[in-house]
Amino acid sequence: DYFSGNETYSLCMENSWQDMKTKMIRLNHDSFESDGQRPRLVMLSTDGYSNSFLADEGFLKAGVDILELINEEGFDFVENNLSEWLTQSSEDGSGDDISMCLVWTEG
Repeated sequence: DYFSGNETYSLCMENSWQDMKTKMIRLNHDSFESDGQRPRLVMLSTDGYSNSFLADEGFLKAGVDILELINEEGFDFVENNLSEWLTQSSEDGSGDDISMCLVWTEG
């Protein structure tokens, strides 16, 4: 199915699991940055998060900011505050539900 604009399936629907799509992506040497380093953080979120930002730049910077917080304050700090941050982002932005997955690798 294709949606126009900002339309997506909703996670709150009774059978939303049937609309789930998956894709496996293998990270190999050719897919890394030119310095050959693996990504330190992969952030996946529903559109409720990206739609809570006025501009794409803010959304794209969020992953960088989260990685900086992990480095400075620790993973537990981010884990303990993430739910509140996402709730605040939704309330200040789109008002939509937000789901997020963070994949972090140490040093």
